Amino acid sequence: VAVGDQVILRTTDEVGGVGGGGWSAIGGAEGKTMYDVVFGDTNTVYAVGSGGTVLKSVNGGQGFAAVTSGETQTRRAVTCLDGNQCWVGGDSEILRKTTNGWTSWSPKLGVSGTNALSFVDGSRGFLVVDNRYVGDQYTGVLYSIDGGDTWTSYRNYSTGRGLSMS
Repeated sequence: VAVGDQVILRTTDEVGGVGGGGWSAIGGAEGKTMYDVVFGDTNTVYAVGSGGTVLKSVNGGQGFAAVTSGETQTRRAVTCLDGNQCWVGGDSEILRKTTNGWTSWSPKLGVSGTNALSFVDGSRGFLVVDNRYVGDQYTGVLYSIDGGDTWTSYRNYSTGRGLSMS
């Protein structure tokens, strides 16, 4: 599954449709710029984007439905440990966490400009932000060891855009 400007794409090709063909547009992103997508498990997929958009698929990305987030700020990053435990961040001043598949949310952090985030387990995670101060430090990469309740500056960069962990 891939996302972009007003589109969600899905392929079932083992090589990802390389060489042409194999990608299909999936509805649900009309009028929205989508920024990130993640599989929570084999069937549960979440996509986030402009206008506070959070979309959820329960069939491996074959179709998506809107999740009511109650916010209008752009969501730029999402990460999940499974189909229920996820974090989402973006332009608003609050990083949010859910443990029940987005039935309810918990606010976790008062910093805006989240561009990427990833958790390796329920406690340890990294967050990449854009041009923000946390305390008295200009930061780009922060880490948490308590599930996102508190964050510490790891590296000071003026702009952070991406993150990959294994």
